[in-house]
Amino acid sequence: KDSVYTIWGTALDFSPTEVRIAGMPVTLYGSNFSQDVLLSEGLNTFIVEARDAAGHLTSKIVEIVRDTTAPLITLGVAETSVTGVSTFVLGWDVADENLTQVSLGGEAMPLSTSGYQKTVSLQSGNNTFIIRALDRLSNEASKSINVFFDDIPPQPVTTLRTIQNLSLVQIVWQ
Repeated sequence: KDSVYTIWGTALDFSPTEVRIAGMPVTLYGSNFSQDVLLSEGLNTFIVEARDAAGHLTSKIVEIVRDTTAPLITLGVAETSVTGVSTFVLGWDVADENLTQVSLGGEAMPLSTSGYQKTVSLQSGNNTFIIRALDRLSNEASKSINVFFDDIPPQPVTTLRTIQNLSLVQIVWQ
């Protein structure tokens, strides 16, 4: 997650060696070296080169991923819904190049590149479902979906008041 990373190593050779990282010379301490490099978001590639006194060159590619962004969870349903049915289909997508975990209510979901869907059973009243996503560097995102299961039908009208000579009748549920 940090913007600075230290590349370190050892350059072993019988003759004096020069080490460069991304074309910049690096100070040797005996045969050991270390150099801080600046990282941008995403994949950072550095070429580490060691050259001996005879001109022989050895190089190694070092790739470092800087990831400071939490996964992006996009809901395929409204964050708050009301239904009269005891099951509900939750749908969502998660975007992150370094995604390692997705869970719904603590239950791990298999990683998918084509979205997620789960049919859940509802209890009477409010039901809250929490989706969590985690990437390799512990950036975490979560979203909640609230589904209210209304399994109680309206009560029948027990009283109806009317006023003579009016063309409007108001019905009040009590």
